[in-house]
Amino acid sequence: MLNAGKISREEIVIVSKGGYIQGKNLEAAQKMKEDGAGYREVTEYAENIWHCIHPDFLRDQVTLSLERMKLETIDVYLLHNPEYFLDSPLAKDIELDELRHEYYNRIKKAFEYLETEVTLGRIGSYGISSNSFVKSPHDPVFTSFQRCLDSANELSDENNFKMIEFPLNLSERGAVMIKNQLGDTKSLVDFAAKK
Repeated sequence: MLNAGKISREEIVIVSKGGYIQGKNLEAAQKMKEDGAGYREVTEYAENIWHCIHPDFLRDQVTLSLERMKLETIDVYLLHNPEYFLDSPLAKDIELDELRHEYYNRIKKAFEYLETEVTLGRIGSYGISSNSFVKSPHDPVFTSFQRCLDSANELSDENNFKMIEFPLNLSERGAVMIKNQLGDTKSLVDFAAKK
């Protein structure tokens, strides 16, 4: 449609996600690991599913996305289900407070890196796509939008954390029904609308 002149690039928003290591990415990551040069902070979630939001992995994924789509800029880049770290086999052996501390440190490190991608012009902004934004705050895999926003604001008041994606439909209503933000006083949708 772009080539045919039916729409302009400015009329569309292109979103891509990174985090999962599957298929060809998994084969490459496994080979890198065997060679002693693997990605850091990989969550080996299951036999055929690994996950990573470390800057080294994100750099490669942004590059590959741009190449596949033949673009100079991705409008929004999302960390895809970072909560896999909280639900991994490794997580079973770590105290929940320590696990969550490490989780939000990893998110903050990813945000810090994604800010450099914005500066380079390879992405326009970033966010998180998470199924666990809508869970009870007592659920071990809950992701707090408030804590993610705080992490971005610690980097800069002018940060580029601009989007979240979460399930919301007739059967998945946690985003409006569960008060899990601001000390369990606001739902995700109410809090996000304010921010």
